[in-house]
Amino acid sequence: MEVFLLLMVGGLSGYLLALLFSWLALVWWGPVLAVGSAAILHKHGFDWPSGIAVIIGCLSLNQVGFLVGAHFRNKPPIQHASDVGTTSPKSINGTKSR
Repeated sequence: MEVFLLLMVGGLSGYLLALLFSWLALVWWGPVLAVGSAAILHKHGFDWPSGIAVIIGCLSLNQVGFLVGAHFRNKPPIQHASDVGTTSPKSINGTKSR
């Protein structure tokens, strides 16, 4: 149960960091997540090989979640069918194309 919760926290925190902050947030959140996960796993009796595997999984899901969140943050809003083609195309120099 602890492993599932830690992996879930890793993924969701990465997603939320991407929506709210820049990639620099991973610089301070990665060590916090790793040390926090290590403390929780040690308290629940995990030995070091399995603990390291879970921490690597948490950090990996954290970064995958960040990439997914960054993708959705930078995605343009969906255009409705009525809006398509209402803007005139422009050429590279800013004048209207023919």
